[in-house]
Amino acid sequence: MNRKQFCGLATFLLTGGINAGCSAGLGGDDETPAISNAGAAGVTDLSRMTLQLAHPQSAFINVNTGFLLQWASPADAPRTVRARLYRFRERRGGEERTDEEQEIRIVANSDVSWTVFARALLAQGGVYFVDLYTDTDRVRRAYIVGGGRAEPLSQERGRGVEIQTGGSGSLRNLTLDWSGGDRNPVGIARSNRFVLSFPTETDAPPNFWVRLRRYKERRGTDEPSADEQDIEIRHDAGTGVWVVERRNNFLLDRGAVYILEVGGADEPRQRNYVFLTEG
Repeated sequence: MNRKQFCGLATFLLTGGINAGCSAGLGGDDETPAISNAGAAGVTDLSRMTLQLAHPQSAFINVNTGFLLQWASPADAPRTVRARLYRFRERRGGEERTDEEQEIRIVANSDVSWTVFARALLAQGGVYFVDLYTDTDRVRRAYIVGGGRAEPLSQERGRGVEIQTGGSGSLRNLTLDWSGGDRNPVGIARSNRFVLSFPTETDAPPNFWVRLRRYKERRGTDEPSADEQDIEIRHDAGTGVWVVERRNNFLLDRGAVYILEVGGADEPRQRNYVFLTEG
């Protein structure tokens, strides 16, 4: 992939950060910022939390994106949720793999909504993951900093797979699972399979496509790239489930970044999901 093609790929981006309120409940645990929710009950898990961006279907963010945490009510949220933000750099180009913690600030929008921001602008092309945790639960999500709007410049696909379903739904009905339903796309197994689920086969769009990219940030002596991977898809007729994996059970790279892309000719916007593998 040449520089022009890579820059074209990288132009998926949010149109701006989230405008939040000016007050926040901040706590501390070894200097780790935390959300303090005085109205919470005895909840310690994060299953009721939603973590969103301005454009939730995009894994590509801008340099000042905020990460929006929300609950349906104060009682649905834990009393304390600690937050960290890391920049992930993989081992390549003569450089070692690192997870560099970033300084953050937390802004309270309401008693059920907070936004996490990096104190400094994020690096173009960089890979970041937000880490949210309580004493018993953890949610981590990964993103890539791009440029332009959150729309692909080109629909060209190489080794992606076209799927004809016979359905009459749309990608709005799509649920993505991986590693048996784990909520954390950071640290997935190298043998991972991506599961695209619809309530029924007819809830899927009539046709859609899937592709998997191996994303590499510029690192040391190595140039950036985002090469498509050879994939295969398994589907049992009559079900709303399609399983995506690398062809011939080929393992994902260790300590690597992948982008799963799902789109369709009649869909207004493709979905992009970032995954970091174990190691």
